[in-house]
Order: sequence, then structure tokens, then C-alpha cells
Amino acid sequence: MSSGREDSLAWQLGLAGAACTVAQGAVHWVETTMVRQQLASVQQNMVATISNIVKTEGAPALYRGFSAAAMRELSYSSLRFGLYEPIKRSTGR
Repeated sequence: MSSGREDSLAWQLGLAGAACTVAQGAVHWVETTMVRQQLASVQQNMVATISNIVKTEGAPALYRGFSAAAMRELSYSSLRFGLYEPIKRSTGR
């Protein structure tokens, strides 16, 4: 077992939050498109939905709501993944 920065709880929480936020950034546009498809009165495929969003609202609209999603990842996911090893060690498993 190494000692140092890798073992600190703050380091584990920070890395977990950063990793989950980067992952959210990679998929946020897909989730936005999916929600728009579900709410649309006329069903379109994904490419048509993306095209429609970009034409009517601009490309940044695909990332609308990202700040809220990032805050969720930084709080919830950092705790979920960052506390996994410490809890695992404390339970002796």
C-alpha cells in the first residue's frame, strides 16, 4: 500500500468528480438529443433531431443544462466513486 497523495480522501473524491464530469461532457449532447426526441410531437431520427436543434437554436444548445449536470457529477458521483475504496477498506472486504 502506497502512502501519499493517492491515498488521501480529497484526492480520490477530486479525481472521481473530475472523471465523471469529463464523461458527462462527452455524452451530454446525446442525452440532450434523446430528451428532445422524447418530447417531440413528430418523431425524428437522432441526426435529424441534432440538425434541427443546431439550425433553430445553434450548436451550443446541445450543451444547454451542462452546468447542472456537471454539478451533479461533482457532488453525487464524486462521493459515490470516491468513497467506494475507503468504505470497502473499513468493512474489511
